Formats: sequence, structure tokens, C-alpha cells
Amino acid sequence: MKVYIDFSCPFTNRFHSFVSAVNEEKSVDIEWCSFSLKERNRSGDLPLWEQEELDKELTILALAGLEELKQRDQAAVDAYVDDMFLAGHSQEAAPELNDIQQLLDKYSIVLEQKHFEAVAASHQRADELKVVGSPSLIADAELPPLFMKLDHVPEEPVATWERILSVARDTSVIELKQPS
Repeated sequence: MKVYIDFSCPFTNRFHSFVSAVNEEKSVDIEWCSFSLKERNRSGDLPLWEQEELDKELTILALAGLEELKQRDQAAVDAYVDDMFLAGHSQEAAPELNDIQQLLDKYSIVLEQKHFEAVAASHQRADELKVVGSPSLIADAELPPLFMKLDHVPEEPVATWERILSVARDTSVIELKQPS
């Protein structure tokens, strides 16, 4: 299963906690894919990838680190994702550049232009698949993405996970929404 994420999104952080709870009882194999909410919601003409100071965009730096690890050390990806969500959502203030740099250093990540290009390519694939937000799940290559927001981590995570997968695989469901 592919899951398109933006580390800055609190719903994605909650989804990550949910997947961690599921993993305590059942192994879940997820390919974490880069998706930028800032790019998705941008109002200017110039794509985020073409703007100066891209290396100061914290979420893009975090996603570029994800892409670097996916290319170099797939075994470290899940731990990196765990650490990045912890850094981004465990403190009252948003993470700063130094916090992100410390995590990149922890995983010996050296970012190059090709890693930013990989973020842009992943985001482009998400656009082609009609991903609308983070997190968006793609249960099968033939199925559309399922964008979901959790209010909290469910008390029965595995049962909830199975229901979500069932909906994600049902091609007759095009949207499912409860008022928030």
C-alpha cells in the first residue's frame, strides 16, 4: 500500500500513530510517498519546486530526506518517518530548521538536487492519481486514492484498519464523509 504524506499535517501524524498501533498487532507494509500540501494549495504561478530557498522549506526538506533514504537505505525509512512525525508534532511549537537538520544528520542524509526532484516527481504522481490531501492511501494500483482524516486513534486499531482497507478496495465508493 502506498500512502502519500506531508509531515506537517496533523491528520497525517494521527494516521501515523494509528498505523503504529496497528503494527503492534499486525504487520502493515506501507510505502511512504511524498506529497506537499503547500504545493497543493499554492496560489502563485511558480511551482514550489522552482522557487528559491527551497532548502529552507521544512516540510520539503523532510520529504527530500525521505526520498534520499528510499533511494539509499530502505530499511531505515520507517524509523525516519517515526522520528520525523515525533519531531514535528510532539512539541508545542512547530519544528525549526535546526530540528529537521538534526534528523537528517542522524540518518546521514545528504540532500542533493535529485532528492528535491524526487519529491516533485512523487507529488506529480499524486496529482495524476488525483490525491487531494494527506494522508491519502492507495490500496491497489488500479484503485483511486482514499483521503482520510482520523479524529483520534481508534480503540480497536486492527478492526478499524480492516474496515478502511475494505472501503479503499471497494471501487463503488467514490467519497465517504462525516461532518466534522
